[in-house]
Amino acid sequence: RHYHIIRDIPRVDYYYYPIEDVLGDLYGESISSDADLIMCGNSAAEANNHEFLLRHLHRLGVSGKKIVFPLSYCGSPEYIHRVKECGSILYGENFIPITDFLPLNDYNKLFLNAAVCIYASWRQMAVGNILVALYLGSKVYLSKKNPWLKDARKLGFVVFVLEEATRQSFAEPLSEFGRLNNRCIVEHLFSSERLLNLIQAQFA
Repeated sequence: RHYHIIRDIPRVDYYYYPIEDVLGDLYGESISSDADLIMCGNSAAEANNHEFLLRHLHRLGVSGKKIVFPLSYCGSPEYIHRVKECGSILYGENFIPITDFLPLNDYNKLFLNAAVCIYASWRQMAVGNILVALYLGSKVYLSKKNPWLKDARKLGFVVFVLEEATRQSFAEPLSEFGRLNNRCIVEHLFSSERLLNLIQAQFA
């Protein structure tokens, strides 16, 4: 048998759905000044490491805040039950699982009250959610094992490492510089105009 190894693979610039389309009426909005939710993950997929994250936050002594876990798709009923049980034991009424699908606009509105968004997965996922959080001004934490952490920092985003977080760091909001910086990058890299130009350049 003869195998042909492709050595020169053309680079394709990273692009995603236009942020204007994703946010709709919320484009131009920012998180509220009294935002106090902690949003965790984007689905019931086990790759979100929900139970690890719940226990990690509990060990750090993070308390007194509402912790929202979107669990409306992926994951088995048994796994979702386990996550809900773990969250209820550790956080009681402050643990808020979302098990029903929400209209996109309603789902995005949750981010307006999310001072912190945490993505504990060890692989790249939930990029759309992360971009929304960065645009609106949430403080975003990614696992050090997530390859997108390195990519995000290469793009210039101000993001934080979950495993290096402390109780105090979770209580500190993202700086004004971080908010403006992250929004500018999202607007520049993920606007309708730029994405259209990329598609035309690469596939026309």
